[in-house]
Amino acid sequence: MHNKGFTKFLAVVFALICIYQLAFTWMVKSVESDAKAFANGDYEIEQAYLDSIASEELYFGYTYKECQEQELNLGLDLKGGMNVTLEVSVGDILKILANKSSDATFNQAIDRANQKQSDSQNDYIDDFVTAFNEVNEENQTNILLSSPRIFGHRNMLNKFSLNAPDDEVIAVVREELKGAIDRAFSVLRARIDKFGVVQPNIQQLEQEGRILVELPGVKDHERVKRLLQSTAQLEFWETTSVQELQLFLTNVATLVKVEQDAQEDAQVSETEDFLQDTDSLLLDSANSSVNPFYELMNVQYAFGARIGVVLVEDTAKVNDIMSREDIRSLLTGDLRNTKFLWSAKPLVVSGEEVGLEYVAIKSNRDDVAQLAGDVIVDANSEIDPTGSVNVSMRMNAQGAKKWKKITENNIDRQVAIVLDNYVYSFPTVNDVIPNGSSSISGNFTVEEAEDLSNILKAGKLPAPAKIIQSEIVGPSLGAEAISAGFTSFAIALLIVLIYMIFYYQTAGWAANLALILNILFIFGVLASLGAVLSLPGIAGIVLTIGMAVDANVLIYERIREELRLGKGMKLAISDGYNNAYAAIIDANVTTLLTVLYFTHLVQDLSKGLLLHLLLVLLLHYLLQSF
Repeated sequence: MHNKGFTKFLAVVFALICIYQLAFTWMVKSVESDAKAFANGDYEIEQAYLDSIASEELYFGYTYKECQEQELNLGLDLKGGMNVTLEVSVGDILKILANKSSDATFNQAIDRANQKQSDSQNDYIDDFVTAFNEVNEENQTNILLSSPRIFGHRNMLNKFSLNAPDDEVIAVVREELKGAIDRAFSVLRARIDKFGVVQPNIQQLEQEGRILVELPGVKDHERVKRLLQSTAQLEFWETTSVQELQLFLTNVATLVKVEQDAQEDAQVSETEDFLQDTDSLLLDSANSSVNPFYELMNVQYAFGARIGVVLVEDTAKVNDIMSREDIRSLLTGDLRNTKFLWSAKPLVVSGEEVGLEYVAIKSNRDDVAQLAGDVIVDANSEIDPTGSVNVSMRMNAQGAKKWKKITENNIDRQVAIVLDNYVYSFPTVNDVIPNGSSSISGNFTVEEAEDLSNILKAGKLPAPAKIIQSEIVGPSLGAEAISAGFTSFAIALLIVLIYMIFYYQTAGWAANLALILNILFIFGVLASLGAVLSLPGIAGIVLTIGMAVDANVLIYERIREELRLGKGMKLAISDGYNNAYAAIIDANVTTLLTVLYFTHLVQDLSKGLLLHLLLVLLLHYLLQSF
């Protein structure tokens, strides 16, 4: 009696714990249902409603956001969301490892390896080595990968000798590549964790450089793509003013004007004629109100490091002009290394977007920024007194020292804050900043500022990551899957309940009560462990409904056999349980071993079924032990 009483007490306590845990799910779904009704189909209003109550107490001192963390999580196939396969560019990592080598043989080999990869699934390093040997033979260069022009620079020389054979260098490169991909994986995981997705799945695939990301419940797909693909290469650059570039811009405008006039007049001028006439054309073209270059650049907006504002559809034309060798040759002296970058967002004047800003950056021969973003130790989104959303940053001691020097040397000048080769802001330095603090202002929304601060805190990717496959599971499809899954679950449960009552009558009611408690325990444990319920998982639970009554059927049939032998009811029940228990243990252990074996062999989709089945089997075994 003592054991029986303890078992009942334990069952009641366990049931109450499961009900308490599942109540989080019920409360969250209730709030989300109210939000949908309030928004009437408008996603932004729905999100605003949920955000407004995120910190309100909802259940036993838990806020809505905290309840979300405790609810029974649904997988991608039930909740909807995104399934993304990312590929970290191995070729770009090799270029970085080679210190952005300009060696022709190396770069031709990279290009050829990229072409090979588009047609095959071979290992990239193998394709690169094959391509490198081919190009070496074709060009008769016989250069080694350990050459200072490729991997033998000072940053890598401590890993192999100067004249090391290619096999030795490739072994080192493979290790460096693995480390870079592992860092990319860690950075992506950190970004996703900060994004706030419940139970995301991120894993490295067998193919080198590929990473699978599953994000249940995500609806803003473009925001996720930006978050995943941003390299987060933050840089601080000194700038060159439009006044310093005045002669250069005038010469460019002159050249563009002359070329346009030549095309309009259908005349072909020899280079010598053009050079003789340049002095006279310079004044006319520069002062012309219809100069095509000035029109393209909208020079009325030129100020400081902003040399113009260009319509988005005209940016390609400007890129073509400014990348020409004859145009670049007009940059002389200290301006020789000047480069030009686009702003991340259009300039807004009087509430209207007028175009992208074209910003002059003071670069150097190595094209290395005066300060890199790896000195950032913290970043947060904030709203300034004017109501604008900014991203504030804090640097480490080394970064603060460099930042102080940069600001000291650029009083009353602008410093550009560049992320992934786009200028987010280029504020004017008014005073020296000694404490390593800075901020990025760029006409952000709150979400954009939060994403940017999270990206900066997570760190930069070692190389660009591009989405090579993306699948979107809509909420409607997820709702259909939930409906189909739980319908099958309900039908299976109902059939079993009816059968047990019909066949075993009073004993069937006891078995059904045990089955319902068992199901309550299953979902309660899933919620408590933070497990994800998927469609295959529901299939596993449906399968265990039949298995759940198997023990009762075995016991009841053995009891009937004992009764037929003339034993009394109490003795028949005792012997029936004892004689059936070995078969119950055998069935559970056999199924358990089968599940453990197949879990290592099957694809992720089927693992959901097996893992849920494994959990249920363990739970059954514990319950049957009583």
